[in-house]
Amino acid sequence: MSAPPAAPARARAAAAKAAPAPPLRLEDLACAGAALRGQPPERAIAALHQAAVDAGRDMYVDPQSGYNVFTSAALARRPCCGNRCRHCPYEHANVAENKAARQRNRQQQRQEQQQQQREQQQREQQEQEKPGGWQDGTLSW
Repeated sequence: MSAPPAAPARARAAAAKAAPAPPLRLEDLACAGAALRGQPPERAIAALHQAAVDAGRDMYVDPQSGYNVFTSAALARRPCCGNRCRHCPYEHANVAENKAARQRNRQQQRQEQQQQQREQQQREQQEQEKPGGWQDGTLSW
């Protein structure tokens, strides 16, 4: 008779591809997981992050809080969200305080450049106003 419709099979295959891998947990690290349990949390976080990136996973589970944490590889696929992500590859470009600090720095640099330009103009004006020299003919041999 007729073959079953292929559309549901394709939809299941697409859904399976679209389903993200579960976040990596400390328990998922074979021998390193047990060795990291008594270590400072920074070491466990660094090991989990590296293992998740190596495995192509977008997230890992923070061993202290239990929250899912995005890896730098996952965050690099989208612009900075401004939420202070732990592994932000953009150096927290859209975090409000960082933006304000950068704006203050740029404003301060502009002010310093303007001050330097004014000082340079004053020096040039003083040089032009000095009496003597070849221009006014007061120099002689």
